[in-house]
Amino acid sequence: MRPTEHDLNSLRNIIRNLQDENSNLKKLLDENNISYSADNVIDTVDISDEYDDDQAGRIIHTTPDLDMADFYDNLIRVENEQAAAELLEITEQVLDGEK
Repeated sequence: MRPTEHDLNSLRNIIRNLQDENSNLKKLLDENNISYSADNVIDTVDISDEYDDDQAGRIIHTTPDLDMADFYDNLIRVENEQAAAELLEITEQVLDGEK
């Protein structure tokens, strides 16, 4: 799923804030004659293969069969049983005054 425009704007804002902070810190280092690496980290990041526009192309198309149905039925049943056990435990703690 491609990041939403809101997410991208939030990330851009965070990056700008970090760059401002970095710039301020570098000024402090310069004022106090402390050496540091002047490399721009942003320019060294390779994001060319970070995002795949054709993510749907990796989907393996299969036809559901009874084995798959049994597998997912058992998976859901186990998750529901675990959730029910946790809820029962919390309820008992509340009734006993532990929470």
